[in-house]
Amino acid sequence: MATTTELITELYIATFGRAPDATGLTYWVNNVTSNGWSLENVAQSFFDQSETQLMYPSTLQTSDFIDQVYNNVLNRVADTSGKSYWLAELNAGTITRNNFIIAVINGAKSGGTTSDKALLENKTAAGVYYATTLALTNLVVADHTMDYITDDATSLVRIKADLDLFKATFSSTTTLSVLTTLADTMNADAKKDWIYGLAGNDLIYTGDGESMVYGDSGDDRIYGNAKKDTLHGGSGNDTIYGGAEIDTIYGDIGNDSLHGDAGNDLLYGDAGDDYLYGDAGNDVVKGSDGNDSCFGGDGDDFLYGEAGDDWIDAGEGKNWVDGGSGVDTLFGGSGIDELYGGEGNDTLYGLAGADILDGMDDDDIIYGGLNDDTLVGNNGNDILYGNEGNDTLKGESGDDTLYGGAGVDMLIGGSGIDRFVFVAADSTTTSIDTIADFTFTGTNADIIVLPNQGSEIISTSLFNIGTSTTLTAVLALINASAQDSNGTDATITYFTFQDNTYVYYDEVTGAYDSTQDILLKLQGILDISNAGTSSFEFV
Repeated sequence: MATTTELITELYIATFGRAPDATGLTYWVNNVTSNGWSLENVAQSFFDQSETQLMYPSTLQTSDFIDQVYNNVLNRVADTSGKSYWLAELNAGTITRNNFIIAVINGAKSGGTTSDKALLENKTAAGVYYATTLALTNLVVADHTMDYITDDATSLVRIKADLDLFKATFSSTTTLSVLTTLADTMNADAKKDWIYGLAGNDLIYTGDGESMVYGDSGDDRIYGNAKKDTLHGGSGNDTIYGGAEIDTIYGDIGNDSLHGDAGNDLLYGDAGDDYLYGDAGNDVVKGSDGNDSCFGGDGDDFLYGEAGDDWIDAGEGKNWVDGGSGVDTLFGGSGIDELYGGEGNDTLYGLAGADILDGMDDDDIIYGGLNDDTLVGNNGNDILYGNEGNDTLKGESGDDTLYGGAGVDMLIGGSGIDRFVFVAADSTTTSIDTIADFTFTGTNADIIVLPNQGSEIISTSLFNIGTSTTLTAVLALINASAQDSNGTDATITYFTFQDNTYVYYDEVTGAYDSTQDILLKLQGILDISNAGTSSFEFV
Protein backbone atom coordinates (compact mmCIF):
# COMPACT_ATOMS: atom_id res chain seq x y z
CA MET A 1 0.00 0.00 0.00
CA ALA A 2 1.31 3.43 -0.95
CA THR A 3 2.56 5.70 1.81
CA THR A 4 1.31 9.25 2.32
CA THR A 5 4.61 10.51 0.94
CA GLU A 6 4.15 8.46 -2.23
CA LEU A 7 0.51 9.52 -2.68
CA ILE A 8 1.34 13.21 -2.46
CA THR A 9 4.36 12.72 -4.73
CA GLU A 10 1.95 11.24 -7.29
CA LEU A 11 -0.18 14.40 -6.98
CA TYR A 12 2.87 16.57 -7.65
CA ILE A 13 3.71 14.53 -10.73
CA ALA A 14 0.16 14.53 -12.12
CA THR A 15 -0.51 18.21 -11.37
CA PHE A 16 2.83 19.89 -12.02
CA GLY A 17 4.74 17.29 -14.03
CA ARG A 18 7.67 17.49 -11.63
CA ALA A 19 9.19 16.00 -8.51
CA PRO A 20 8.07 17.59 -5.24
CA ASP A 21 10.44 19.96 -3.52
CA ALA A 22 11.45 18.83 -0.05
CA THR A 23 9.83 21.77 1.76
CA GLY A 24 6.50 21.48 -0.02
CA LEU A 25 6.29 17.71 0.35
CA THR A 26 6.92 17.94 4.09
CA TYR A 27 4.18 20.58 4.42
CA TRP A 28 1.49 18.57 2.61
CA VAL A 29 2.40 15.26 4.26
CA ASN A 30 2.10 16.94 7.67
CA ASN A 31 -1.38 18.26 6.78
CA VAL A 32 -2.52 14.71 6.01
CA THR A 33 -0.85 12.88 8.89
CA SER A 34 -1.30 15.53 11.60
CA ASN A 35 -4.19 17.75 10.55
CA GLY A 36 -6.61 15.17 9.15
CA TRP A 37 -6.54 16.32 5.54
CA SER A 38 -7.69 13.94 2.82
CA LEU A 39 -5.88 13.44 -0.47
CA GLU A 40 -8.78 15.28 -2.13
CA ASN A 41 -8.13 18.27 0.18
CA VAL A 42 -4.50 18.37 -0.92
CA ALA A 43 -5.42 18.09 -4.59
CA GLN A 44 -7.90 20.95 -4.25
CA SER A 45 -5.36 23.08 -2.41
CA PHE A 46 -2.88 22.50 -5.24
CA PHE A 47 -5.30 24.39 -7.51
CA ASP A 48 -5.06 27.41 -5.24
CA GLN A 49 -1.30 27.65 -5.86
CA SER A 50 0.17 30.20 -8.28
CA GLU A 51 2.17 27.47 -10.04
CA THR A 52 -1.05 25.62 -10.84
CA GLN A 53 -2.84 28.75 -12.02
CA LEU A 54 0.01 29.55 -14.40
CA MET A 55 0.05 25.99 -15.74
CA TYR A 56 -3.73 25.73 -16.11
CA PRO A 57 -5.12 29.24 -16.79
CA SER A 58 -8.85 29.79 -17.08
CA THR A 59 -8.46 30.12 -20.84
CA LEU A 60 -7.07 26.57 -21.18
CA GLN A 61 -9.41 24.28 -23.09
CA THR A 62 -10.66 21.26 -21.16
CA SER A 63 -9.30 18.88 -23.81
CA ASP A 64 -5.84 20.46 -23.45
CA PHE A 65 -6.07 20.14 -19.67
CA ILE A 66 -6.83 16.41 -20.03
CA ASP A 67 -3.87 15.88 -22.35
CA GLN A 68 -1.52 17.78 -20.03
CA VAL A 69 -2.41 15.62 -17.03
CA TYR A 70 -2.08 12.44 -19.11
CA ASN A 71 1.33 13.61 -20.30
CA ASN A 72 2.41 14.35 -16.74
CA VAL A 73 1.43 10.87 -15.56
CA LEU A 74 1.82 8.64 -18.63
CA ASN A 75 4.04 10.55 -21.09
CA ARG A 76 1.25 10.52 -23.67
CA VAL A 77 -2.07 12.18 -24.47
CA ALA A 78 -5.40 10.54 -23.71
CA ASP A 79 -6.78 8.05 -26.22
CA THR A 80 -9.88 9.13 -28.16
CA SER A 81 -12.44 7.22 -26.11
CA GLY A 82 -10.85 8.23 -22.82
CA LYS A 83 -10.73 11.88 -23.77
CA SER A 84 -14.38 11.85 -24.87
CA TYR A 85 -15.42 10.33 -21.56
CA TRP A 86 -13.49 12.79 -19.42
CA LEU A 87 -14.59 15.77 -21.52
CA ALA A 88 -18.20 14.87 -20.88
CA GLU A 89 -17.58 14.35 -17.15
CA LEU A 90 -15.64 17.59 -16.66
CA ASN A 91 -17.92 19.74 -18.82
CA ALA A 92 -20.98 18.43 -16.98
CA GLY A 93 -19.38 19.14 -13.61
CA THR A 94 -19.69 15.49 -12.62
CA ILE A 95 -16.05 15.54 -11.58
CA THR A 96 -13.81 18.44 -10.58
CA ARG A 97 -10.39 18.99 -12.08
CA ASN A 98 -8.57 18.06 -8.88
CA ASN A 99 -10.56 14.83 -8.55
CA PHE A 100 -9.96 14.09 -12.24
CA ILE A 101 -6.23 14.18 -11.50
CA ILE A 102 -6.67 11.63 -8.71
CA ALA A 103 -8.76 9.46 -11.06
CA VAL A 104 -6.00 9.43 -13.70
CA ILE A 105 -3.45 8.42 -11.05
CA ASN A 106 -5.67 5.61 -9.77
CA GLY A 107 -6.38 4.45 -13.31
CA ALA A 108 -2.68 4.17 -14.09
CA LYS A 109 -2.08 2.16 -10.93
CA SER A 110 -5.02 -0.23 -11.07
CA GLY A 111 -6.54 -0.21 -14.55
CA GLY A 112 -3.70 0.82 -16.81
CA THR A 113 -1.24 -1.26 -18.78
CA THR A 114 1.83 -2.80 -17.23
CA SER A 115 3.86 -0.07 -18.90
CA ASP A 116 1.65 2.70 -17.46
CA LYS A 117 1.92 1.27 -13.97
CA ALA A 118 5.70 0.87 -14.19
CA LEU A 119 6.11 4.41 -15.53
CA LEU A 120 4.17 5.99 -12.66
CA GLU A 121 5.99 3.81 -10.12
CA ASN A 122 9.36 4.94 -11.50
CA LYS A 123 8.31 8.59 -11.53
CA THR A 124 7.05 8.34 -7.97
CA ALA A 125 10.24 6.65 -6.79
CA ALA A 126 12.32 9.37 -8.47
CA GLY A 127 10.20 12.08 -6.85
CA VAL A 128 10.47 10.56 -3.38
CA TYR A 129 14.23 10.13 -3.84
CA TYR A 130 14.55 13.77 -4.91
CA ALA A 131 12.56 15.31 -2.07
CA THR A 132 12.96 12.86 0.80
CA THR A 133 16.24 10.99 0.39
CA LEU A 134 18.22 13.94 -0.97
CA ALA A 135 16.00 16.76 0.41
CA LEU A 136 16.41 18.83 -2.77
CA THR A 137 14.41 21.99 -3.46
CA ASN A 138 15.59 23.25 -6.86
CA LEU A 139 12.44 23.47 -9.00
CA VAL A 140 14.32 23.47 -12.32
CA VAL A 141 15.94 20.14 -11.51
CA ALA A 142 12.65 18.86 -10.06
CA ASP A 143 10.88 19.68 -13.32
CA HIS A 144 13.45 18.01 -15.58
CA THR A 145 13.84 14.95 -13.37
CA MET A 146 10.60 13.53 -14.80
CA ASP A 147 11.58 14.18 -18.43
CA TYR A 148 14.00 11.25 -18.47
CA ILE A 149 11.95 8.67 -16.59
CA THR A 150 10.42 5.79 -18.59
CA ASP A 151 8.80 2.46 -17.72
CA ASP A 152 12.27 0.89 -17.76
CA ALA A 153 13.81 0.53 -14.29
CA THR A 154 17.16 1.53 -15.79
CA SER A 155 15.90 5.09 -16.27
CA LEU A 156 15.26 5.35 -12.53
CA VAL A 157 18.76 4.13 -11.75
CA ARG A 158 20.20 6.74 -14.11
CA ILE A 159 18.23 9.68 -12.78
CA LYS A 160 19.09 8.75 -9.20
CA ALA A 161 22.77 8.76 -10.16
CA ASP A 162 22.33 12.19 -11.75
CA LEU A 163 20.57 13.53 -8.66
CA ASP A 164 23.30 12.13 -6.43
CA LEU A 165 25.81 14.03 -8.54
CA PHE A 166 23.74 17.21 -8.30
CA LYS A 167 23.53 16.87 -4.52
CA ALA A 168 27.26 16.26 -4.23
CA THR A 169 28.53 18.92 -6.63
CA PHE A 170 26.02 21.76 -6.91
CA SER A 171 27.40 24.82 -5.18
CA SER A 172 28.08 28.51 -5.68
CA THR A 173 30.62 27.59 -8.37
CA THR A 174 28.01 25.68 -10.39
CA THR A 175 26.13 27.38 -13.19
CA LEU A 176 22.56 26.13 -13.75
CA SER A 177 21.50 27.08 -17.27
CA VAL A 178 18.15 26.63 -18.99
CA LEU A 179 18.20 27.46 -22.69
CA THR A 180 15.25 28.56 -24.78
CA THR A 181 12.95 26.50 -27.00
CA LEU A 182 14.83 27.85 -30.03
CA ALA A 183 18.05 26.59 -31.60
CA ASP A 184 20.56 27.82 -29.03
CA THR A 185 24.35 27.91 -28.94
CA MET A 186 26.02 27.81 -25.54
CA ASN A 187 29.70 28.02 -24.67
CA ALA A 188 29.82 27.36 -20.95
CA ASP A 189 32.71 28.89 -19.03
CA ALA A 190 31.90 27.91 -15.46
CA LYS A 191 33.95 25.31 -13.67
CA LYS A 192 30.82 23.20 -13.21
CA ASP A 193 27.77 23.36 -15.45
CA TRP A 194 24.25 21.98 -15.20
CA ILE A 195 22.57 22.64 -18.55
CA TYR A 196 19.07 22.01 -19.93
CA GLY A 197 18.73 22.54 -23.66
CA LEU A 198 14.92 22.48 -23.88
CA ALA A 199 13.44 22.30 -27.39
CA GLY A 200 15.34 23.26 -30.52
CA ASN A 201 18.48 22.04 -32.23
CA ASP A 202 21.06 23.19 -29.70
CA LEU A 203 24.85 23.44 -29.88
CA ILE A 204 26.34 23.07 -26.40
CA TYR A 205 29.98 23.21 -25.31
CA THR A 206 30.58 22.44 -21.66
CA GLY A 207 32.95 24.47 -19.50
CA ASP A 208 36.15 23.61 -17.69
CA GLY A 209 34.61 21.51 -14.92
CA GLU A 210 32.51 18.40 -14.53
CA SER A 211 29.26 19.04 -16.38
CA MET A 212 25.75 17.63 -16.59
CA VAL A 213 23.94 18.32 -19.85
CA TYR A 214 20.40 17.46 -20.91
CA GLY A 215 19.87 18.17 -24.58
CA ASP A 216 16.11 17.68 -24.24
CA SER A 217 14.11 17.66 -27.50
CA GLY A 218 15.61 18.59 -30.85
CA ASP A 219 18.63 17.41 -32.82
CA ASP A 220 21.41 18.58 -30.51
CA ARG A 221 25.20 18.65 -30.74
CA ILE A 222 26.91 18.38 -27.36
CA TYR A 223 30.65 18.53 -26.70
CA GLY A 224 32.16 17.53 -23.38
CA ASN A 225 35.49 18.78 -22.12
CA ALA A 226 38.55 17.43 -20.34
CA LYS A 227 36.62 16.55 -17.17
CA LYS A 228 34.09 13.89 -16.19
CA ASP A 229 30.85 14.77 -17.95
CA THR A 230 27.38 13.25 -17.97
CA LEU A 231 25.67 14.04 -21.25
CA HIS A 232 22.06 13.24 -22.22
CA GLY A 233 20.88 13.74 -25.77
CA GLY A 234 17.19 13.68 -24.96
CA SER A 235 14.69 13.12 -27.76
CA GLY A 236 15.86 13.82 -31.30
CA ASN A 237 18.80 12.71 -33.40
CA ASP A 238 21.73 13.92 -31.33
CA THR A 239 25.50 13.98 -31.77
CA ILE A 240 27.56 13.85 -28.58
CA TYR A 241 31.32 13.87 -27.96
CA GLY A 242 32.54 13.10 -24.46
CA GLY A 243 35.98 14.67 -24.67
CA ALA A 244 38.79 13.53 -22.41
CA GLU A 245 38.30 11.83 -19.02
CA ILE A 246 35.64 9.32 -17.92
CA ASP A 247 32.32 10.36 -19.47
CA THR A 248 28.81 8.93 -19.31
CA ILE A 249 26.78 9.51 -22.46
CA TYR A 250 23.11 8.70 -23.09
CA GLY A 251 21.57 8.97 -26.53
CA ASP A 252 18.03 8.67 -25.16
CA ILE A 253 15.29 8.73 -27.84
CA GLY A 254 16.28 9.09 -31.50
CA ASN A 255 18.98 7.96 -33.91
CA ASP A 256 22.04 9.26 -32.11
CA SER A 257 25.78 9.41 -32.74
CA LEU A 258 27.82 8.98 -29.56
CA HIS A 259 31.60 9.32 -29.30
CA GLY A 260 33.42 8.56 -26.08
CA ASP A 261 36.73 10.11 -27.16
CA ALA A 262 39.61 9.61 -24.69
CA GLY A 263 39.01 8.06 -21.27
CA ASN A 264 37.14 5.04 -19.96
CA ASP A 265 33.64 5.98 -21.07
CA LEU A 266 30.11 4.61 -20.74
CA LEU A 267 27.92 4.96 -23.84
CA TYR A 268 24.21 4.08 -23.96
CA GLY A 269 22.40 4.34 -27.28
CA ASP A 270 18.91 3.80 -25.85
CA ALA A 271 15.93 3.95 -28.23
CA GLY A 272 16.62 4.38 -31.94
CA ASP A 273 19.23 3.20 -34.45
CA ASP A 274 22.39 4.58 -32.91
CA TYR A 275 26.09 4.88 -33.79
CA LEU A 276 28.36 4.40 -30.78
CA TYR A 277 32.14 4.72 -30.86
CA GLY A 278 34.08 4.18 -27.65
CA ASP A 279 37.38 5.42 -29.09
CA ALA A 280 40.44 5.38 -26.80
CA GLY A 281 40.18 3.92 -23.31
CA ASN A 282 38.49 0.92 -21.74
CA ASP A 283 34.87 1.64 -22.59
CA VAL A 284 31.44 0.16 -21.96
CA VAL A 285 29.23 0.51 -25.04
CA LYS A 286 25.54 -0.46 -24.98
CA GLY A 287 23.37 -0.13 -28.06
CA SER A 288 20.08 -0.78 -26.22
CA ASP A 289 16.96 -0.72 -28.43
CA GLY A 290 17.18 -0.34 -32.19
CA ASN A 291 19.55 -1.52 -34.90
CA ASP A 292 22.80 -0.08 -33.61
CA SER A 293 26.38 0.17 -34.86
CA CYS A 294 28.84 -0.19 -31.99
CA PHE A 295 32.61 0.25 -32.21
CA GLY A 296 34.99 -0.28 -29.32
CA GLY A 297 38.02 1.54 -30.70
CA ASP A 298 41.27 1.26 -28.77
CA GLY A 299 41.37 -0.29 -25.31
CA ASP A 300 39.79 -3.27 -23.58
CA ASP A 301 36.08 -2.73 -24.10
CA PHE A 302 32.74 -4.27 -23.18
CA LEU A 303 30.18 -3.99 -25.98
CA TYR A 304 26.50 -4.96 -25.77
CA GLY A 305 24.15 -4.82 -28.73
CA GLU A 306 21.07 -5.61 -26.63
CA ALA A 307 17.77 -5.43 -28.58
CA GLY A 308 17.72 -5.04 -32.37
CA ASP A 309 19.84 -6.19 -35.31
CA ASP A 310 23.22 -4.78 -34.35
CA TRP A 311 26.65 -4.42 -35.97
CA ILE A 312 29.46 -4.59 -33.42
CA ASP A 313 33.18 -4.14 -34.09
CA ALA A 314 35.26 -4.80 -30.98
CA GLY A 315 38.31 -2.90 -32.26
CA GLU A 316 41.74 -3.10 -30.69
CA GLY A 317 42.48 -4.59 -27.28
CA LYS A 318 41.03 -7.49 -25.32
CA ASN A 319 37.27 -7.13 -25.70
CA TRP A 320 34.04 -8.75 -24.54
CA VAL A 321 31.04 -8.59 -26.89
CA ASP A 322 27.40 -9.65 -26.38
CA GLY A 323 25.08 -9.22 -29.35
CA GLY A 324 21.90 -9.59 -27.31
CA SER A 325 18.62 -10.27 -29.08
CA GLY A 326 18.18 -9.80 -32.81
CA VAL A 327 20.16 -10.77 -35.90
CA ASP A 328 23.60 -9.42 -35.03
CA THR A 329 26.97 -9.25 -36.79
CA LEU A 330 29.97 -9.30 -34.43
CA PHE A 331 33.64 -8.72 -35.20
CA GLY A 332 36.59 -9.31 -32.93
CA GLY A 333 39.73 -7.27 -33.37
CA SER A 334 43.47 -7.67 -33.07
CA GLY A 335 43.38 -8.88 -29.46
CA ILE A 336 42.01 -11.87 -27.60
CA ASP A 337 38.26 -11.31 -27.75
CA GLU A 338 35.15 -13.03 -26.43
CA LEU A 339 32.10 -12.79 -28.70
CA TYR A 340 28.63 -14.03 -27.73
CA GLY A 341 25.82 -13.88 -30.26
CA GLY A 342 22.89 -14.07 -27.86
CA GLU A 343 19.40 -14.62 -29.25
CA GLY A 344 18.84 -14.53 -33.00
CA ASN A 345 20.60 -15.86 -36.10
CA ASP A 346 23.96 -14.16 -35.63
CA THR A 347 27.23 -14.01 -37.57
CA LEU A 348 30.51 -13.89 -35.62
CA TYR A 349 34.01 -13.17 -36.97
CA GLY A 350 37.08 -13.84 -34.84
CA LEU A 351 39.75 -12.06 -36.95
CA ALA A 352 43.14 -11.85 -35.13
CA GLY A 353 43.84 -13.17 -31.62
CA ALA A 354 42.94 -16.44 -29.92
CA ASP A 355 39.23 -15.70 -29.61
CA ILE A 356 36.23 -17.34 -27.98
CA LEU A 357 33.20 -17.21 -30.28
CA ASP A 358 29.85 -18.47 -28.95
CA GLY A 359 26.72 -18.21 -31.07
CA MET A 360 24.45 -19.04 -28.13
CA ASP A 361 20.78 -19.30 -29.19
CA ASP A 362 19.36 -19.90 -32.68
CA ASP A 363 21.10 -20.67 -36.00
CA ASP A 364 24.46 -18.92 -36.13
CA ILE A 365 27.40 -18.68 -38.53
CA ILE A 366 30.78 -18.42 -36.82
CA TYR A 367 34.17 -17.73 -38.41
CA GLY A 368 37.43 -18.22 -36.56
CA GLY A 369 40.35 -16.02 -37.53
CA LEU A 370 44.10 -16.22 -37.78
CA ASN A 371 44.91 -17.78 -34.42
CA ASP A 372 43.86 -20.64 -32.15
CA ASP A 373 40.17 -19.96 -31.62
CA THR A 374 37.36 -21.68 -29.74
CA LEU A 375 34.06 -21.74 -31.63
CA VAL A 376 30.84 -22.81 -29.91
CA GLY A 377 27.58 -23.10 -31.80
CA ASN A 378 25.54 -23.72 -28.66
CA ASN A 379 21.78 -23.95 -29.34
CA GLY A 380 20.49 -24.15 -32.90
CA ASN A 381 21.70 -25.47 -36.25
CA ASP A 382 25.02 -23.67 -36.55
CA ILE A 383 27.81 -23.43 -39.13
CA LEU A 384 31.37 -23.12 -37.77
CA TYR A 385 34.49 -22.26 -39.77
CA GLY A 386 37.79 -22.62 -37.91
CA ASN A 387 39.93 -21.03 -40.65
CA GLU A 388 43.59 -20.49 -39.65
CA GLY A 389 45.15 -21.74 -36.42
CA ASN A 390 44.67 -24.77 -34.19
CA ASP A 391 41.00 -24.35 -33.39
CA THR A 392 38.42 -26.08 -31.22
CA LEU A 393 34.94 -26.25 -32.76
CA LYS A 394 31.94 -27.29 -30.66
CA GLY A 395 28.57 -27.57 -32.34
CA GLU A 396 26.70 -28.60 -29.18
CA SER A 397 22.91 -28.96 -29.57
CA GLY A 398 21.32 -28.92 -33.02
CA ASP A 399 22.34 -30.19 -36.46
CA ASP A 400 25.64 -28.37 -36.96
CA THR A 401 28.18 -28.09 -39.77
CA LEU A 402 31.86 -27.83 -38.81
CA TYR A 403 34.75 -26.77 -41.06
CA GLY A 404 38.11 -27.10 -39.34
CA GLY A 405 40.15 -25.26 -41.95
CA ALA A 406 43.93 -25.00 -41.73
CA GLY A 407 45.76 -26.10 -38.58
CA VAL A 408 45.36 -28.93 -36.09
CA ASP A 409 41.69 -28.68 -35.18
CA MET A 410 39.44 -30.43 -32.66
CA LEU A 411 35.87 -30.92 -33.90
CA ILE A 412 33.07 -31.78 -31.45
CA GLY A 413 29.64 -32.03 -32.99
CA GLY A 414 27.57 -32.45 -29.86
CA SER A 415 23.98 -33.66 -30.05
CA GLY A 416 22.15 -33.75 -33.37
CA ILE A 417 23.10 -34.81 -36.90
CA ASP A 418 26.41 -33.05 -37.44
CA ARG A 419 28.41 -32.61 -40.64
CA PHE A 420 32.20 -32.44 -40.60
CA VAL A 421 33.48 -30.88 -43.80
CA PHE A 422 37.02 -31.31 -45.16
CA VAL A 423 38.75 -30.08 -48.30
CA ALA A 424 42.18 -30.88 -49.73
CA ALA A 425 45.11 -29.99 -47.43
CA ASP A 426 42.80 -29.29 -44.45
CA SER A 427 43.89 -32.34 -42.47
CA THR A 428 47.25 -33.99 -43.21
CA THR A 429 49.86 -36.12 -41.47
CA THR A 430 51.43 -32.96 -40.03
CA SER A 431 48.17 -31.18 -39.12
CA ILE A 432 45.58 -33.83 -38.36
CA ASP A 433 42.06 -32.78 -37.44
CA THR A 434 40.24 -34.80 -34.80
CA ILE A 435 36.52 -35.57 -34.55
CA ALA A 436 35.92 -36.21 -30.86
CA ASP A 437 32.38 -37.61 -30.88
CA PHE A 438 31.58 -39.13 -34.28
CA THR A 439 28.43 -41.29 -34.32
CA PHE A 440 27.95 -43.93 -37.03
CA THR A 441 24.33 -44.98 -36.45
CA GLY A 442 21.03 -43.93 -34.93
CA THR A 443 18.79 -40.90 -35.33
CA ASN A 444 21.78 -38.61 -34.74
CA ALA A 445 24.27 -40.33 -37.06
CA ASP A 446 26.94 -37.88 -38.19
CA ILE A 447 28.33 -37.28 -41.68
CA ILE A 448 31.85 -36.67 -42.98
CA VAL A 449 31.78 -34.45 -46.07
CA LEU A 450 34.65 -34.86 -48.57
CA PRO A 451 35.52 -33.53 -52.04
CA ASN A 452 33.68 -35.27 -54.86
CA GLN A 453 36.04 -37.16 -57.18
CA GLY A 454 33.31 -38.68 -59.32
CA SER A 455 33.62 -42.22 -57.95
CA GLU A 456 34.76 -43.43 -54.55
CA ILE A 457 35.45 -46.81 -52.98
CA ILE A 458 34.58 -46.96 -49.28
CA SER A 459 36.02 -49.74 -47.15
CA THR A 460 33.92 -50.64 -44.11
CA SER A 461 36.53 -52.78 -42.37
CA LEU A 462 39.76 -51.90 -40.59
CA PHE A 463 42.92 -52.01 -42.66
CA ASN A 464 45.67 -54.12 -41.07
CA ILE A 465 48.63 -51.78 -40.53
CA GLY A 466 50.92 -54.60 -39.49
CA THR A 467 53.99 -53.41 -37.61
CA SER A 468 53.89 -49.82 -38.91
CA THR A 469 54.97 -47.32 -36.24
CA THR A 470 54.33 -44.01 -38.03
CA LEU A 471 51.40 -42.59 -39.92
CA THR A 472 53.59 -42.03 -42.95
CA ALA A 473 54.44 -45.75 -42.98
CA VAL A 474 50.77 -46.68 -42.62
CA LEU A 475 49.74 -44.53 -45.59
CA ALA A 476 52.54 -45.97 -47.70
CA LEU A 477 51.33 -49.47 -46.83
CA ILE A 478 47.75 -48.58 -47.76
CA ASN A 479 48.82 -47.10 -51.09
CA ALA A 480 50.96 -50.16 -51.84
CA SER A 481 48.03 -52.48 -51.15
CA ALA A 482 46.11 -51.22 -54.17
CA GLN A 483 42.87 -50.37 -52.37
CA ASP A 484 41.86 -48.77 -55.65
CA SER A 485 41.53 -51.88 -57.80
CA ASN A 486 41.04 -50.09 -61.10
CA GLY A 487 43.52 -47.27 -60.48
CA THR A 488 41.07 -44.40 -60.99
CA ASP A 489 38.73 -44.25 -57.98
CA ALA A 490 39.25 -42.28 -54.80
CA THR A 491 39.35 -44.52 -51.75
CA ILE A 492 38.35 -44.27 -48.10
CA THR A 493 40.22 -46.52 -45.69
CA TYR A 494 39.80 -46.99 -41.93
CA PHE A 495 42.73 -48.03 -39.77
CA THR A 496 43.53 -48.07 -36.05
CA PHE A 497 46.67 -46.38 -34.79
CA GLN A 498 47.61 -45.68 -31.16
CA ASP A 499 44.12 -46.33 -29.78
CA ASN A 500 42.27 -44.16 -32.30
CA THR A 501 40.62 -44.87 -35.62
CA TYR A 502 41.75 -42.85 -38.63
CA VAL A 503 40.01 -42.15 -41.90
CA TYR A 504 42.29 -41.86 -44.93
CA TYR A 505 40.80 -40.32 -48.07
CA ASP A 506 43.10 -40.98 -51.01
CA GLU A 507 41.82 -38.62 -53.68
CA VAL A 508 44.30 -39.69 -56.35
CA THR A 509 46.19 -42.87 -57.04
CA GLY A 510 49.82 -43.17 -56.16
CA ALA A 511 51.76 -42.11 -53.09
CA TYR A 512 50.31 -39.97 -50.31
CA ASP A 513 49.91 -36.34 -51.44
CA SER A 514 49.41 -33.80 -48.62
CA THR A 515 48.00 -31.26 -51.09
CA GLN A 516 45.25 -33.62 -52.23
CA ASP A 517 44.65 -36.41 -49.73
CA ILE A 518 42.87 -36.09 -46.38
CA LEU A 519 43.72 -37.84 -43.11
CA LEU A 520 41.55 -37.37 -40.02
CA LYS A 521 41.23 -38.94 -36.58
CA LEU A 522 38.10 -40.36 -34.94
CA GLN A 523 39.05 -40.00 -31.30
CA GLY A 524 38.39 -42.96 -29.00
CA ILE A 525 36.73 -45.12 -31.66
CA LEU A 526 38.09 -48.65 -32.10
CA ASP A 527 34.95 -50.44 -33.31
CA ILE A 528 33.75 -49.57 -36.82
CA SER A 529 31.36 -52.48 -37.19
CA ASN A 530 28.53 -49.98 -37.69
CA ALA A 531 30.41 -47.96 -40.29
CA GLY A 532 28.80 -47.69 -43.70
CA THR A 533 28.63 -45.62 -46.83
CA SER A 534 25.95 -43.38 -45.26
CA SER A 535 28.63 -41.86 -43.02
CA PHE A 536 30.06 -40.00 -46.03
CA GLU A 537 28.87 -37.33 -48.38
CA PHE A 538 30.77 -36.03 -51.41
CA VAL A 539 30.39 -32.49 -52.69
